[in-house]
Amino acid sequence: MKKILFLASLFLINTINSADIVETAQKAGQFNTLLKAAGAAKLVDALKSDGPFTLFAPNDEAFSKIPQKDLLNLLEPENRNKLQSILKFHLVSGKFRSDQLPLLPIGTLNEQNIKFTIKDDSVFVNDSKVLKADIEVSNGVIHVIDSVLIPTFSTKLDNIESIITKGITMGVPHFNHGNHEACADIYEMTLNCLSLLPENELGSKQRMLVKKTLDDISSMKSATDRAWGARKSLDMLISSNN
Repeated sequence: MKKILFLASLFLINTINSADIVETAQKAGQFNTLLKAAGAAKLVDALKSDGPFTLFAPNDEAFSKIPQKDLLNLLEPENRNKLQSILKFHLVSGKFRSDQLPLLPIGTLNEQNIKFTIKDDSVFVNDSKVLKADIEVSNGVIHVIDSVLIPTFSTKLDNIESIITKGITMGVPHFNHGNHEACADIYEMTLNCLSLLPENELGSKQRMLVKKTLDDISSMKSATDRAWGARKSLDMLISSNN
């Protein structure tokens, strides 16, 4: 009888551990937003691969702390690289149970470190509290956390804003002194610089706006109209980054 119970328990353990990260998250019912984000970031196959991985998984309540508008924007195709970076910041190569988590920072798959601290008998990953630890999966282990980890962005968006700011700074004095032609030329040059940025730095909607603006101002005869038309789009591009 004991042997039968032992074999039954062993079978149960193997059954529980046979599910990978994605399958386990689906069955849990509290990681719907995480799974949706993984799908938008094209990371589902990676999360189903052999690994092993340690996933610090924000539950749905954790994602609800992000403003809805920002979350929806993050799920847009043009923000896939940023979303991938955020999700990879929750993923560590190798299997680390709670009693193995180092006191020193360790690197994540987005090549930035996370650190662990203990406060009031609770474990924290950066500023996120571990709610439930050591959920065994076939390709690693999951630790549930109460907020989304946000990596540092070096940011490619800052690169766009830097280009635009320099262009506006150079163009405004010319416009204010009546040389609208020079201002329009500088703004057009700024837009051309933006159009040369790679796809992972300039989103598809931003690129469409740049192209449309260049097409529009090329047919304008008035330097004043060219300057204002270009400036309006440059301002819109900065706003879209904030």
